[in-house]
Amino acid sequence: MKLVVIGPEELRLGFASAGAEFVSADTPQEALEMVQKFSSSQEIGMLLITSVFAQHNRPELDRLRATHPLPLILEIPDFEARPLEKSELLSSVAATFRIKV
Repeated sequence: MKLVVIGPEELRLGFASAGAEFVSADTPQEALEMVQKFSSSQEIGMLLITSVFAQHNRPELDRLRATHPLPLILEIPDFEARPLEKSELLSSVAATFRIKV
C-alpha cells in the first residue's frame, strides 16, 4: 500500500525524498478533491493532508474517515499551521478510529 501526501508545493522535496507520493494543491478545495479521489483507491493505505488544508475541510474529512476504513486520513502540520488544541486533536483521532467521545 502507498502513502500519499497532499499539501503545498514547498513540502514536496521532504516527502518525495522519503519515498512518499506527493500531490501538490494550491487551495483547500483542490486538496479536498484530491482526498476524495484517493479515498476510494485500493492502493492507498495512508493519506496525509496538511493542517492548513484540513482545517477548511474538516466536516468532509470526518465524513470520509467515517465511511472509508482505508486509507487512513491523517492531518500533519505544515509551515502555516498552529498546533492543534487538545480537543481538536482528540476529535481528529476519534473520527479516524470511529471512537465516540
